[in-house]
Amino acid sequence: MIIGIDPGQDGGIAILGHLGNIIDGRKCSGPEDAWAAIVENAATNAQTIVIEEAPTHCPKAQTLRKLALSVGELVGYLRAKMPHAAILRPSAQNWQRKMLGTVPKGQTKEYALTKARNLWPEEKWLPTPRCKVPHDGIIDAALLAYYGHII
Repeated sequence: MIIGIDPGQDGGIAILGHLGNIIDGRKCSGPEDAWAAIVENAATNAQTIVIEEAPTHCPKAQTLRKLALSVGELVGYLRAKMPHAAILRPSAQNWQRKMLGTVPKGQTKEYALTKARNLWPEEKWLPTPRCKVPHDGIIDAALLAYYGHII
């Protein structure tokens, strides 16, 4: 099993099986109960965890600080709960370049959705059955997990 985590404010978490199939995907907005619940379910079988590294710069210093602390807390939690799992922390630029190729500025989300639909055509990427718009955090988490699957 591979766990992919987009730790952003509107992030997501996805679990892939050893063949690259989606087992679970959820919207998450921080290392709280939703993160813990899905990680607990996968803890014994996860071999790799891929969590997007906090960026090195951001227009608002407070936002950057909060994200960096959140990622640090999450990595600590994961190391404690899954000491056997490898934790990969690619930057957004590195995993997106590998997964999406060259993307025109401002079109990362569209390219990610296209790639995700190509890899998993049956997935809807909706956080709840009532939603109509695919969730960027779940998509990115799935692509992060797949990045861990192919490298």
